[in-house]
Amino acid sequence: MKNKKATKHEQDPTGQYANRKKAFRDITTRLNNANKRALKLWQNIDAKKTTRKKVVNEKLDFYLYDLTSFDLEQVKREIETIINEENETDMFLIPFLWFYKSYLEIAMRSGVIQESSWINTIIPRPLLSFDSILSSQKYNDLLTKAFNNNYSSLKSLSEKTIKQVFDVINRGIESGASKSSIRRDITKRFQVAKSAAKRIVETEINKAYNDARMETISQQINAGAPLAVQHISALLATTRPHHAIRHGKAYTPQQQLNWWNQGSNRINCKCTTRSIVVNNDGTVKNKSAQNIVIKRGRDWFNSD
Repeated sequence: MKNKKATKHEQDPTGQYANRKKAFRDITTRLNNANKRALKLWQNIDAKKTTRKKVVNEKLDFYLYDLTSFDLEQVKREIETIINEENETDMFLIPFLWFYKSYLEIAMRSGVIQESSWINTIIPRPLLSFDSILSSQKYNDLLTKAFNNNYSSLKSLSEKTIKQVFDVINRGIESGASKSSIRRDITKRFQVAKSAAKRIVETEINKAYNDARMETISQQINAGAPLAVQHISALLATTRPHHAIRHGKAYTPQQQLNWWNQGSNRINCKCTTRSIVVNNDGTVKNKSAQNIVIKRGRDWFNSD
């Protein structure tokens, strides 16, 4: 049997596990707080704004809630306020101190610094320092784009959660469901929201890191460095075959970006890239070093 063990770095070559964990814990806390506030709202509505009559009809309990359409609209507005306040998604534009910015900044800064450090090991005199890349307009445009895209994603998550929570309340009232049944359904909707949030975090933190790493390589190439992009797959059982097969292979930055942006290739992707030195014709200069990386991936993914 071939060696199936993989180091932590091989399993998560972006090194963003801790950052992703903190970001997801932050969002989870916010959604849990929103869940508690929504349940309290529901409890208060039952006590203050509804009358409940228990009607026995074919041995089924049916509950009548004395809520007008105006009352329901107020409930919806309050749910909207609760969720948007917790996720800080109540504004059209990104809040200046939006909580999620820090996680993206950590990912992107790490991408630039780590790629620059790697380039220092394969090129005697790198043409650009990591400070010059971090202060470049292209990098800052990329950071702003990451902020905007992630704010849009989390704002969309808030909007969907608002709709789903209100829908289960509305349907429960219409169907005569019990107070406790509607309460459980509210919590289930927040569980769904947490699953969606995890997918956003797992995808977007790594994307921010990889985009910054790719931008570092591109800027070095534009400055005259003889580099290409080497795909580094995550040595995980969950890595998709068409991701695994790219391990160690070299591409231009545009080829790598085109592939990543196809279909669902970015979603939950733990792969990354690093630079590799190429000849004038674009072929890899140190083929033996590249083959070691390719063989490592092939042996791992093909082992029992």
